[in-house]
Amino acid sequence: MRLSVRFNDKWFVVPCGEGHNTVQWLIEETMRRSEGAPGSEKSPLTSQNFEARLAKGGAMLYPNDAINEVLDDNDFVRLSGKYSERLCDFAFSI
Repeated sequence: MRLSVRFNDKWFVVPCGEGHNTVQWLIEETMRRSEGAPGSEKSPLTSQNFEARLAKGGAMLYPNDAINEVLDDNDFVRLSGKYSERLCDFAFSI
């Protein structure tokens, strides 16, 4: 199983094996991959500052759900800041 994840204006393909890991793992793995991407800066943000949503329709994904229970192979997911840009200057609207 693999997913395409949009984070910080970049797309990442994240292999998820059989999908037994959680959505929280997907957020953390995408952030880890983004740190090594060309043109990226290491961010002091943690995965708890972000939420995952389906790219189509915007349904929120619960962090403790297993990936294979809420997503299908080749789904598109986006990570965005949990907080409004007015409240925090680190929020990303992707």
